[in-house]
Amino acid sequence: MSFGIKNHGTYVTHEIDRIRSYVDLSRANANLNLSIDLYSSNLTIPINLTLTYSFKDRINISEFGRGMRLNFFKKVNVYSDEIRVDNNDFSSDVYLPIQGENNKFRSYETKTTIDCSSNNEILIVDDQGNKLIYNGINYKYPISIFEKNMNVVTKTITLENSKITKIESIDL
Repeated sequence: MSFGIKNHGTYVTHEIDRIRSYVDLSRANANLNLSIDLYSSNLTIPINLTLTYSFKDRINISEFGRGMRLNFFKKVNVYSDEIRVDNNDFSSDVYLPIQGENNKFRSYETKTTIDCSSNNEILIVDDQGNKLIYNGINYKYPISIFEKNMNVVTKTITLENSKITKIESIDL
């Protein structure tokens, strides 16, 4: 079951200032999601921080409160036959093994791949070349985020203990 909003779902949206609400109308996934824009910058290093709340996830406690997630954090869950990534909007993406390639997985819905071939490290790469790097045993938060624009890395975000410790911009 997905707690988040997918593009193919039926939902109602309402926006007040910097807060957006999404109500999922499908019987299987009925839910209320709130998205709150905390910070937005178009300066040297453009960055957008968004906090998301899911009513269905209200019993789970995170660093940001019950049912809350920050947009940079995607949690990786590794199982024997698949990898599941919990997105910041409370949706989940399933990655299945790529035949003939060891330790590589693909989500055909999002066109994203996961490479687990490095020792204790997971690399998620989307079709645009953006990367999330996870290190450690629980894969709760990425340790580095690389955003690309026109095939050039434009921003690197470094995280330690679920806190953003460094944001670097690379001049084009």
